[in-house]
Amino acid sequence: MGNPNTGKSTLFSAVTGANQTIGNWSGVTVEKKSGYFDQDDVRYEVVDLPGIYSLTTYSLDEEIARNYIYQSSLDLIINILDVMNLERNLFLTLQLLQFRKPMIICLNMIDIAEKTGLFIDLPELSRLLGCPVVSISAAKKNGIDFLRKSVVEVVNKPSISNIQIPFHPAVEAELQTLIPLVKDQANLSSCKADWYALQLLENDSLIFSKASDIEKDFAATGRDSIYRQTNTLPESLIAEGIYAFIRNVCQKTLNFSDKSREHISDKIDQMMLLPYVGIPLFFLVMFCMFTLSMGLSKPLIHYIEVFFDVVFVKGIFSFLISVNMPQWVILIWSEGICGGGLTLACLIFPILIIYLFISLIEESGYMARVSFIMDRFMNLFGMSGKSIIPMIIGFGCTVPAVLACRTLCNKRDRLLTVLLVPFVSCGAKIPVYVMFTLFFFPKYSGLVLFSLYVFGIVMAFVTAQLFKRLSFRGNPSEFVMELPAYRIPAIKSLFISAYNRTKMFILRAGKTIFVVIFLFSIINAFPIKTDKETGETKTLLTLTGQVITPIFKPIGVEKENWQASVGLVAGLFAKEAIVGAFLSTGTENNEGNGLGNFCSIPQVIAYLLFVLLYTPCVVVFITVYNEAGLFYASLQAVYQLVLAYAVAFLFYHVATYILL
Repeated sequence: MGNPNTGKSTLFSAVTGANQTIGNWSGVTVEKKSGYFDQDDVRYEVVDLPGIYSLTTYSLDEEIARNYIYQSSLDLIINILDVMNLERNLFLTLQLLQFRKPMIICLNMIDIAEKTGLFIDLPELSRLLGCPVVSISAAKKNGIDFLRKSVVEVVNKPSISNIQIPFHPAVEAELQTLIPLVKDQANLSSCKADWYALQLLENDSLIFSKASDIEKDFAATGRDSIYRQTNTLPESLIAEGIYAFIRNVCQKTLNFSDKSREHISDKIDQMMLLPYVGIPLFFLVMFCMFTLSMGLSKPLIHYIEVFFDVVFVKGIFSFLISVNMPQWVILIWSEGICGGGLTLACLIFPILIIYLFISLIEESGYMARVSFIMDRFMNLFGMSGKSIIPMIIGFGCTVPAVLACRTLCNKRDRLLTVLLVPFVSCGAKIPVYVMFTLFFFPKYSGLVLFSLYVFGIVMAFVTAQLFKRLSFRGNPSEFVMELPAYRIPAIKSLFISAYNRTKMFILRAGKTIFVVIFLFSIINAFPIKTDKETGETKTLLTLTGQVITPIFKPIGVEKENWQASVGLVAGLFAKEAIVGAFLSTGTENNEGNGLGNFCSIPQVIAYLLFVLLYTPCVVVFITVYNEAGLFYASLQAVYQLVLAYAVAFLFYHVATYILL
């Protein structure tokens, strides 16, 4: 456990190596990592909890982390701290120590601290906190073996910190009243009575749900008593007590040499955080990410296509003909199974490289600077800088991005951000963009991909300005965040992170693409006779597509391009299904996919703009409904559909007129 940007993921990778599994926590879309390492012929399982600043359950990540250590039978907590931000990180540490469970404190980036003249008295820090303290450099893997040995020692001979944090006398008096009363319930919950009583005074929702009516009444009386005596909420007094303890610990354990205390990160930030430098640099980084990802993957995609064509398409196709297999079996194999496999194989490398760049941006500390830089810019459009965090999460998936809006305390900011998050292109749209850009813009695929992402962000800001004037009046809340030191990420950690994300894409989005291609291929394999005299036949999918295509004619979808209409309908269920719709509805004239039915570049770009902006998938609609209500979920769905149609219509007709 640890704060965000402390190197927690790097440490997890260093400890477990490639022995990792990745998935989601039960019932939510927050990422769950677990792994293991072997020490002295014993296998130890390691669970990487979400990065959080405290155990106060205002966000989903905090709730998951707190519930896990509260309810699970864990043997040991490894608490990682950024030694350059020790005072801030120790707040979570002291909250964890109050759980009275075995713990090891890991001071990360000790090499950076020593270079800046900061030295830590480790024995004294261990004595004051009552638990083992080890220093490491996760990125350089220094101290990892010693950490593993320390884990074995503490697991075999567990010791629990008994530190006592002095609180305000009014708080202490009420604690002494509550502790004897809650002992039995605390024992049933496998936690210490003093921690249980403290949570009751802090009005913790989880503990209150487990407390008896008598305990709740005593806690409510105690809270009222504390407030009458001090004119301050109990949770504020408790936080003040924790920070007073932290300051005392830091005074006794931190030593600075005569070297300059200014870290090189501070010098870089003096230039990087200037608006006229930071914002253009951010867009340059994004441009390089997409350009390089497409450029590096093109040669690999070519060899994959050749391999699949020779082995799976021509080879097995010839075999099926030689054994006189029915036409529908050959069609399902060639378009369904081979089509789905080839599509997934071609998408793996571009997506892997994109995720590799994203991991680099995150672990280097630059992502935190992006949040800080964009805060000022977003305020111009009536948005809080805090909104940038859910929007960044939205690059992966819109569902957890919507859930991340819970961390915004201001209701106005929360609702506005929920409505804007879908404008950020999620991972499910990447296969669509990659397929189109490689087919129509092979020389400029990176530029087109970058332009789509930027245009989505621009439309989010335009929408924010519109909503701000119509219904979201008022000022956004203040945004305060901690900037971690810049660091060079471990290469192995970057590849493990990118590999895990790509694997999740294949399991989630890839499964959808493959299933859609396979099902559509089966439907296409059984034609329906539409004209008895001429014997003309069409499939059910063709007929359906031709019926709905006139709706999209104003945005450039012609009658013969009915595959595009089918793709848009399929995209309402999952955006990656658009790929499956095209690759399973091809003809002999367009190399096995429906992309060749676009007659002009304006049609292609108008279609991509529609895909970028139109109604999010059903799962997002349900998530927004749960988080914000039916009105806002419906507003989002209708607004984005109308906006997408209007933007695609204008672009198509203006571009067509200019090119005439």
